[in-house]
Amino acid sequence: MCGICGVKLYRNENAFEKACAILHEQRHRGTTSTGMAYFNDGHLTITKDTISPENFKGKHLKTGNIVIGHNRMPSVGASTIQNAHPFFACDGSFALLHNGSEHTGILRDLMVSLGHKFEGETDSEVICHAIEEFAKKMDLKDAILKVFDDCRFTTLLILTKEGEIYGIGENSYIIRDENGIYIASEIASFLPLFKGKRKQVYHSDDSLFKISKDGKLLFLGKFTKEKKTISEEKDEYEDDKEDGGFYLGGRHFFGKKKKEPDMEDEDVEAELDRVEAEHALKKGEFCVCVNSETDYGSTICNKCKRFVEDLMDECEEEII
Repeated sequence: MCGICGVKLYRNENAFEKACAILHEQRHRGTTSTGMAYFNDGHLTITKDTISPENFKGKHLKTGNIVIGHNRMPSVGASTIQNAHPFFACDGSFALLHNGSEHTGILRDLMVSLGHKFEGETDSEVICHAIEEFAKKMDLKDAILKVFDDCRFTTLLILTKEGEIYGIGENSYIIRDENGIYIASEIASFLPLFKGKRKQVYHSDDSLFKISKDGKLLFLGKFTKEKKTISEEKDEYEDDKEDGGFYLGGRHFFGKKKKEPDMEDEDVEAELDRVEAEHALKKGEFCVCVNSETDYGSTICNKCKRFVEDLMDECEEEII
């Protein structure tokens, strides 16, 4: 039962402290090792150690505005630096971290025969190289889904060298606001960042989600969202839970959309939802009729095309 986290900030800020706060809050999920994948001078980088999230804070990493992190409770493989997460694909195209346990002995032998190099003995590293191998023949998202369908592992996060985050699995919760997007293994893991605040929490279950380089939150498959007061009650849910369709996308806007002084958090988030959907429609990226075979809603049905074309002729608001 390891812990995962991800932070994508919209402005050029260091995400390290926020990621550490999430990892420390979910330390009950493991303290034998902690690690992060991030960008250092434009290069995808991994730093990990056999220390707790609390001690990892002392590394003072300059992670930039995007990072994924992991705290480990071993299920396969000893508590060594070689078995700590994240792991690199051999070609350096992405870094992966994982929570779960799978029988991957045969798959590991296959990856070795194909030339993949292993540092440790975990099933997670096997999954990393299997996704890399499939990605040679298909899109990364399809490679993730292929391996997920074969293994049914619990949860993973991937940070690509292009600055995109992919995730899949039941133990991943997402909060987004005007400052960024945050991922954690449990809702209570957000306590250090949002204690007492009412936030909209997304849960993708077994659907693939993506945070694009320009800050879009995308789902390929069904998801839920619900208003939740972030409290110490781990299973306290609000009544206004909604089922999502198949795709949510858009951008966040600064400067022209200003928060009113008396505006509640849920009002801000509702406005962000509305703005995201409206501008995604204008760009032909959103369709309420989209099905699971659509590539992140990049195509729209004929029924919606006319509406999108009309919208594109209207507001000329600048996208920041």
